[in-house]
Amino acid sequence: MPEVSYITETISGSGVAGEYESPALGMTQSMTAKLSWISQTKNFYKLLDSTLQPLLELRASVQMEDEATGIRKAVPLLVTLLAHTKTSPLGSLETGKKHGNETEMEVLRLQVELTTELERARRSQAALSANLAQRSMLRAQRMDLHGRIVGTMGMGMAAAAPAAPGRPAQDGQGGSGRPDGSRRAGAG
Repeated sequence: MPEVSYITETISGSGVAGEYESPALGMTQSMTAKLSWISQTKNFYKLLDSTLQPLLELRASVQMEDEATGIRKAVPLLVTLLAHTKTSPLGSLETGKKHGNETEMEVLRLQVELTTELERARRSQAALSANLAQRSMLRAQRMDLHGRIVGTMGMGMAAAAPAAPGRPAQDGQGGSGRPDGSRRAGAG
């Protein structure tokens, strides 16, 4: 990873106790990055081509603790470098040893992405919590409606049930058990 050093200006004058170095916003000094190679590959030699502008993506995983929940998670880290090769020794060809190649590059652009994944994870956690709360509320409403429907059905079934044989009807149907009070033919 390159070291980021800002361009500074020495400030001195009245009202300043001596002098101090003031960094210029967004202006950096030359940045270099070193890549170590275990062995030579095609990609190693592609970096030696000065006509290309290699865009390198370096990926890692960083362990972070979510402040809201206290849960530790692995968060992806992406470092993107646009760089030119400055030096690249070809290493050694000693038998049974690493080649020992190390490419030094001048970094023209540096981009580091870490917080976007953490923020996305927080948004996902908040959405999940909201969905679980809504699910719990809907479950309670469903149980309430179910209780009302079962109670209404029970009342309707009790009202529609015919009187037992030999007992007078309690709903004014004349004991026939028919809603219109009529009797079957031949019933006496």
